[in-house]
Amino acid sequence: MKSLLKSPFVNAICVSLFSAFYTVVYILAGRPLYVGLPMIALTVIIVVMLLSRRRRYDEFHAFIMANCLIAALVLTMLSIAAFYLLILHDPTDIGKKFAYFIDTHWVTVVLSDFVYVLLCRRR
Repeated sequence: MKSLLKSPFVNAICVSLFSAFYTVVYILAGRPLYVGLPMIALTVIIVVMLLSRRRRYDEFHAFIMANCLIAALVLTMLSIAAFYLLILHDPTDIGKKFAYFIDTHWVTVVLSDFVYVLLCRRR
């Protein structure tokens, strides 16, 4: 697993597939793409920054990546809890509430990867 975290190419593929999935969800759900366009643009910036790096990351960078993934996981768990509380409180408009969950999840994952790329460039 650590060898995968050290590869900028694998990270670029993962964040690209993740954003492509949510872009398709946006299109199929009829959500306005102007909400997702900043995330798509940020994904492109992340992928360019990752692919411009020629060498693999070291142990320190893998540790930063693991911490960023843990932060994204914690924020996703909190958004799942908020999603369930919203549904229990008012079960109408589940589709709208699920769309807010998708927005939150997409933002947390892409922003955590962006923070990772910025921290690795700085050091």
